[in-house]
This record gives sequence, structure tokens and C-alpha cells, in this order.
Amino acid sequence: MASLIFSDSLKNAEIEFFNEYNASSRVLMENASNALFSVLFEYIREDSKICFVCGSGNNGGDGYACACLLSELGYDVLVVCNKPAKTEDCLYFYNKYLSLGGAVFDFSQDDNAIDAILDSDVVVDCLYGIGFKGALNEIDNSIVNVINDSDSFVISCDVPSGTVADTACVENAVCADITVVFTALKASNVSYPALEYNGIIVLKDIGIPKEILDKLDADDIIVVSNENNNIVPLRADNSHKGTFGTLVMYCGSENMIGAAVFSAKAAIRCGVGLIKICSKREALNKIQSILGDPVFCEISDNVEKGNAYVIGCGVSRSMDDILENILCSIDKPVVIDADGINFISNHIDVLKNMTAKKILTPHPAEMARLLGLSISEVNSNRISIARKFSQDYDCVLVLKGNRTIIASPDRLAVNMSGSHSLAKGGSGDMLAGMIGAYLALGLDPFDAARLGCFQHGKLGEMSSFQDSISEMIEKIQ
Repeated sequence: MASLIFSDSLKNAEIEFFNEYNASSRVLMENASNALFSVLFEYIREDSKICFVCGSGNNGGDGYACACLLSELGYDVLVVCNKPAKTEDCLYFYNKYLSLGGAVFDFSQDDNAIDAILDSDVVVDCLYGIGFKGALNEIDNSIVNVINDSDSFVISCDVPSGTVADTACVENAVCADITVVFTALKASNVSYPALEYNGIIVLKDIGIPKEILDKLDADDIIVVSNENNNIVPLRADNSHKGTFGTLVMYCGSENMIGAAVFSAKAAIRCGVGLIKICSKREALNKIQSILGDPVFCEISDNVEKGNAYVIGCGVSRSMDDILENILCSIDKPVVIDADGINFISNHIDVLKNMTAKKILTPHPAEMARLLGLSISEVNSNRISIARKFSQDYDCVLVLKGNRTIIASPDRLAVNMSGSHSLAKGGSGDMLAGMIGAYLALGLDPFDAARLGCFQHGKLGEMSSFQDSISEMIEKIQ
């Protein structure tokens, strides 16, 4: 499991490093420039023309420091800046670079600046780092456009300039071939829409001790990577079906039984002890002809008892008249998916009135309906939207898509597994069943959602786009 650190937390870690280890910020900048150089060195030749595009802050300082290293080794190096060096460390390496005979072109004042970028074999983007917020100004936009229009190989320093580190928002940004990331991943390195600007990610340690970073866990985004995060429930030999929980599923309608079938099959494969499928008689008759494992319950005024619930897969709008009663009556954790979310979008106060712990699993279009936004507005700010909704409604929010966001009021995760093989009808129903099973097995809602998303993504990686949802479900282990 890798940690993804917010910019304020990383800055606090740096300050603690300076104080506890009597270290200087200049040494940290030198370490960053050495890390950048170690990657850059793999992509340059002796005759390469290398252009550093530097801002006035510490990200620019990393660029000036690295330019010094290359100049001292005799490489053909020049710098294009958007404004004069400003921070103390940036100014120090700027002056050192000039003392080595280095050339600096101010983009807004020097006609040679554009050609300096376009004629370079390699461009190193050091305009903005993790402190960047908002949008690029006119000059910076022009610089970014020139970089992106060039044929140069582009390496970004920490984050591609123009991407917002903590939210992964972007309006215009450098399209890097490689991004050299210092200390820990940032949201813009792993989440869309900024992710597509990063190219290959190379993570480099620049000297902040692990014991300092470990103190920041409460402020970290946890990135779900190639592991199960040690949260898969253990199964004792001395057990029975009650040991592994009862999952009650209010799913399916007469013309949408597939959603209920997929969800239930996935939950069974994840090891839940017992499943109860609750629906109207017309739907149950069809589902019973396919599945033999669950208990089948015709919907009544009495809410079925269980350890966890899944509500909404394939119910269409046939349960709208009873969903509020069900949602407000249950007192065990619940996954609300599909038409359950569509119901909530028109009855948002129901979320506030529920006493059960709840997980919502919207895709971007459903999230847009929940918030009254456009899909593009949701996709442009996935992390912030997921986090705020989870806090406003005291829930776990699973915002689906490539790099699914899992947000609770106090924790956040970016799921790193997945593939386009999951882009088919029934995939979300499968995920809802998997998360529901982990809830019934006793995981807390955030961990159940995190594990479900990870396992769901791994199924996609193991499958071809030609595999059906049923074939994918058979691969659950």
C-alpha cells in the first residue's frame, strides 16, 4: 500500500525534518535535483539540447539546481523562465547557474524563448509544484502550449505544471512523458483528470525520514495498489453460515433480473454465509429459475433481518414507494446502488434520516444527478466532490470510474486496479454484491468498499473485454 500525501501535510513533514534533523531546505532542494538528474540522465545523450522551464518558486529552484549539475558536466543546457527567481533557495541556484555561464530567457520578454523550447531534445518542466492552485495565467498558458506543441521529450518535476496536486483538477497543463515525483504520490499523480498529463510516474526519495512521514497517516490518501491491504477477513475452521454473515439484497424487478443475479453471484463468491433476495413475486419467480443458493423473500412491510444490505440493483422504479421505509428502518450497513441512488437523488433527505452506516456507489452520471451538476463537472473534480459528499451525508462514497475514489468523512482512497474489461452492463452490480459481502463478513464500510473496489478491479485485469460478467464472477477468489 502506497501513501499519497496532501501538499499541506508534506510541507509540515518538511518543516519537521528541518527542525528535528537540523537540515536546511537547500539540502532538500539539492536532493530533489539529484533525483531529477538520475531520471533525466537516462534520457539524454552527450549532444542533447536540454531546456529547463523554471518558475520563481521552489519547483523552479529544483530546475535551476539540476541545470547546474548538467552544466558542470558539460551538457548543452539553457533555462526559460516565466518570472525572476523569488524564493531564497530558488534565487541561490539561479545565481549559481548564472555563475556557470548559463543562459536564461524570460518568456515574456525574450523572443528566443519559444525557439529555445522548440529546438530542445528534452524539456524539463519546473514551472509549478504542489503549491499551485487555480488556473494558469496568460503567460504560463502560452508556455505550456509551446511545450505541448514541441517534439521534445518532456519530464515534469513532482507534478505536471497546471495540475492541482491535492484535487487532480486541471484546465491546461504540461503533457509529460515522465513525471518524477518526490517523497510520496500526490492526488494529481494518480487520479483523473490530471492523471493523463503525468505519463510514466517515477517516485523518488529525497531524504525525508520515514518516521516523520508515518506521523502523517491521518492526513494521507491511501492508494489501493497491488495488494489486499491486509483486510481480507480470515475464515476460522470452526464456523458455520452465521459466522460469515447474512446479506439481504433488495434487488431485481420483472424486467431487470440480471442485476440481482450478478450481484448475488458475486456476493456468494466473496464468501458471505447466507443471501436473502427480496423483490416482488414476478421478479423472484425468474431469479429462482437461475439461482439456487439464496433464500427468496417477497417484499412486505417487514424489513428482512441481516448483517448487511444491498439495495437498488435492477429494482427499476418499482420500489420507489417502499424504499424510504426500508432505508430508514434498517440499522445495519447498507450498499445503495443503481436505482437506489436514483431514488435518493429525488429524496436526498432520506440519507440524513438514515441511522444505518451507508455506502453509495454512483457512476459519474448518477453522481451528477445526486448533486444537480453536469457529468463534466463531476469528472473534473472527482476527489473534492467525493470527499465533500461523504462529509455532508456521513457516508462512504464510491465514485466509480477509472481510478475509483472511495471517500469517507475522515479517509480517502484511490483505487489503482482495473481495466476496460469492466466497461459493460452488470459490472456495477457485481461490485455492489462484492462490497455487500464484505460488509456482511464484518468489515467496516470504508474497508469493505476499498477491498471490493480493489478485487473488482483485479477481476477486470484478469479478464478479456470479451468475457461476460458471469465469466468474471467465476474468477473471484
